[in-house]
Amino acid sequence: MHIPMWRPLPSNENTFMNWPPSTNDSEPDVIDYHNNMSWQYGYKRTGPDDDSRRLSSHLRPSDSTTKGVHTKGSIEDYTTFLDPEGLSGWCHNFGEGDYLVAQGPGSKSVWGTDWELPTSVDSSNSSWIIHIKPSSYPNNKANILFSDNFANDSGINLWLEDDGKIACNFGWGAENGGTGYVELRSHSIVPRNGIDSTCIIMTFDKDLTHGNCKLFINGKLEDLSGRSDSTGTATRWRTGQAMSIGDPTYGLYVFGMLSAGAEEPYFGRMEEFAYYPHTIYPVNPADGKFIWDKPVTDVDDNGEPISYFARLFVKDYHNIRGTTTKDVACSSSVNVHRVGVAL
Repeated sequence: MHIPMWRPLPSNENTFMNWPPSTNDSEPDVIDYHNNMSWQYGYKRTGPDDDSRRLSSHLRPSDSTTKGVHTKGSIEDYTTFLDPEGLSGWCHNFGEGDYLVAQGPGSKSVWGTDWELPTSVDSSNSSWIIHIKPSSYPNNKANILFSDNFANDSGINLWLEDDGKIACNFGWGAENGGTGYVELRSHSIVPRNGIDSTCIIMTFDKDLTHGNCKLFINGKLEDLSGRSDSTGTATRWRTGQAMSIGDPTYGLYVFGMLSAGAEEPYFGRMEEFAYYPHTIYPVNPADGKFIWDKPVTDVDDNGEPISYFARLFVKDYHNIRGTTTKDVACSSSVNVHRVGVAL
């Protein structure tokens, strides 16, 4: 799933690039390649009397769904949310009370429409990438994004701490035993100069014996969970446990709004979010090697060897561009299998 955060864009329905777009705008804000769907995200700027931990119908992209008619409704001063200084053009500059809902849940009370979009969170293997340029550090914790609902033991939560470090948690659900989530924290400090962008990557794989949850900053591994165990703690994933995605009606991504992990809104730019229903492996070419240590089955039920393939993809600063091998720089594949004879 790709969220370029590239508004405003001209389209046949919105030639003047008004914000926010209507729900039938042909230029989407969210592209879900896994489910072959696309749609507009929702935006809200909370007022002083709003409970910003609750969603409302103001998250609709526009008060009007008529082609060419774009109204801001109750959103005030929405132009400050759009920033032309993104790495690939426009990006979003979050201020106090700004937030996005980037995946529409099935709850009609949120969008005021009949959309029923599936959650894209894979509970066994998942990866998340986002780029940020904070303009300030919070007094305590500022939410960057969260998925699922408002609980820290469900889905993921990612936030910026008061010392400029990044923290996140991955939830398996307290009802399944143990703490219900793993929490990771970076060693690196995110710049707040408004110039340097920071790439954050989170990966999850339920089947590993250790390091099920990982946090990368600018491609460098900063923290990971320890050896999994049967109970599960704040530093160890519960063995074989799938990630909790809670109530499917909360299948969404929310950027900038308060969550269970953060008590303050995020200030600064965010650029191009990507989600993969797979576990990706950031590689530093200077290391000259990459060791894949996931436990896998060597032979199938018939005694035939199972082959595993690996390939390196070269990303630009944001994301993989293109759809063919001519467009995307990648290595040749490596094939690994155990030599054996069927019995």
